[in-house]
Amino acid sequence: MSQRLRVEGLSKTFHGRGSWRTGRTAAVHAVDDVSLTIEPGQTLALVGESGCGKSTLVRTIAGIYQASAGHIFVGDTDISQRRALRRHRRAVQLVPQNPLSSLNRSRSIRHALTQPLRVHRIGADTAEQERRAATLLERVGLSADYLPRLPVGMSVGELQRVVVARALAIEPSVLLLDEPTSSVDLTTKARIMNLLLDVQRSFDLTCMIITHEIDIARHLSHRMAVMYLGRIVEYGPTEEVFNRPRHPYTRMLVASASASGPLVNADAAPVPVGEVPRAASQVDGCAFRPRCPHTADVCGSVPLLRPAGTSQAACHRLDEIGADS
Repeated sequence: MSQRLRVEGLSKTFHGRGSWRTGRTAAVHAVDDVSLTIEPGQTLALVGESGCGKSTLVRTIAGIYQASAGHIFVGDTDISQRRALRRHRRAVQLVPQNPLSSLNRSRSIRHALTQPLRVHRIGADTAEQERRAATLLERVGLSADYLPRLPVGMSVGELQRVVVARALAIEPSVLLLDEPTSSVDLTTKARIMNLLLDVQRSFDLTCMIITHEIDIARHLSHRMAVMYLGRIVEYGPTEEVFNRPRHPYTRMLVASASASGPLVNADAAPVPVGEVPRAASQVDGCAFRPRCPHTADVCGSVPLLRPAGTSQAACHRLDEIGADS
């Protein structure tokens, strides 16, 4: 049974070595005060350019990183506390970006699928665990013939199916997917997208998909959140965000997406200037300010998410900029 995933005020800061001149420690605010909610059985897509903090956010939710601040709830349980870590690891599973690197190349697919069953004591004996492993492979479109095979030599699409099956082995209620369609050809991408849609419906999962491809997000998700330098800048129903982007950064992403249909008034969306700043850079006020074509004095303070149609956007000048329609 799927459960609601709720993130409240989540932050993750990394501290590097300090400067020998000043003695100050460099701090990277990879995730900065993020709040999100995913309703049971629905999918949220988190989009943004590389380096914006998407993977750090999902790894923090998955328990790989300890949050610097904030809370993570699955249902009514706060899983951001260390004492809830074991239950957390079963309730929330992560499908990593590179499937081959997440598998032991010297161990079989059988080992990859039965190991989490042994760790979580699922299945009465080894024979039942192997039957479960074979069933999982069939559920993701592979046969039991893959059980004795090694990951080396398998295609990216096959490996992606294996890591999805492994994540499903312990019956999680929340599935996190980090760039599931990156670095694959169009045919494999289509197959993975169909797999994810089937898995989400068949297992009644609450899902978060991390991607930099906004057209993929549109196809797979019910709601979309746009992230820039650690903060959510726009958040709402997927079709609303895609068809009526409010934040200047979202408008840039949508205008550059390879969608099946052209965005109305896409040519009218001003192009941001300059390069994406480093995560360690300190920007006073709105983080998008150095690149935004609409910047003004008011942008010297940090904008908060506020209603914009059926969405929310973090921009001081929403009323003046308007939205594509």
